[in-house]
Amino acid sequence: SHFPSHGWQPAQLQLRLSSRLNVRCPYAGCTWTGHEGDLASHQLQCEEVRRIRRAVELRRNAARRDLWHLQVALSWCSEQSRSDLDMSIEHPCGKTVSYSHSQCLQCGAELDIDSTGAAGELALENITWPEAPPEGTYTVYVELFRGPKVSFHLLVQSNSGDNVRLFSHSSSFFDAGPRQVAATFQVTSSGIVFNPGACGLFRRAAYVSMLTRRLNSDVKVCRVSWVVAVVAVVAVVAVVAVVAVVAVVAVVAVVAVDIWDRKKRLEMILITSQFSSIQMLT
Repeated sequence: SHFPSHGWQPAQLQLRLSSRLNVRCPYAGCTWTGHEGDLASHQLQCEEVRRIRRAVELRRNAARRDLWHLQVALSWCSEQSRSDLDMSIEHPCGKTVSYSHSQCLQCGAELDIDSTGAAGELALENITWPEAPPEGTYTVYVELFRGPKVSFHLLVQSNSGDNVRLFSHSSSFFDAGPRQVAATFQVTSSGIVFNPGACGLFRRAAYVSMLTRRLNSDVKVCRVSWVVAVVAVVAVVAVVAVVAVVAVVAVVAVVAVDIWDRKKRLEMILITSQFSSIQMLT
């Protein structure tokens, strides 16, 4: 065979991966792998994580930009009216880092970015631990200080890059009150441990997708179970029917044998009686 004189181009084939196969995030530096059905929701969250990281890096002091072990960043965008959100964190030192107590002298935690939520702009609040944070429980509160309710994101990350979680909350988060728990997590010797039951579950869309797949598999199992149950019932009915037919046949056979036996006895009695009559005549 010969190549065409005008050259050739490789075929462009669109791959359709099964939802059961694992795929990787296409963004450089992201090590996420998961189902193809979860990739779109992960990419949206990955883009949001990168956007918050860039904004935090731009607003922090250049001299201290890389000096941190743990960061918790709150981001939101006011619409027509200004919405001012405040973040505060209760941590193992026993103090609460907030706008009124912006630094913990024991562990060095500091509120180093504090926005008031100008309309139409990305607003940020950021609390940083420049040294290794103390082990224990961390509870993150978000308060609607002023303005209309607004949705927001909460990014928790360590400098190792292995522990990153994005918590997303809609404006209905504040329906229960102006100050609510937005996230909880544990700091241990092996890293950050997130509470799966906390508000704003990470990768909510992926979690819903997982539950949907599990529900679909449960439905399939349920259908199979129903089929097995129906087959079992039919088999039992068939066995009962066969047993009933055999029983009827057996009863009919016994009755027939009894009738035949009675008939034979009657014939013998008649023959004997006739024979006796003949003897008497002779």
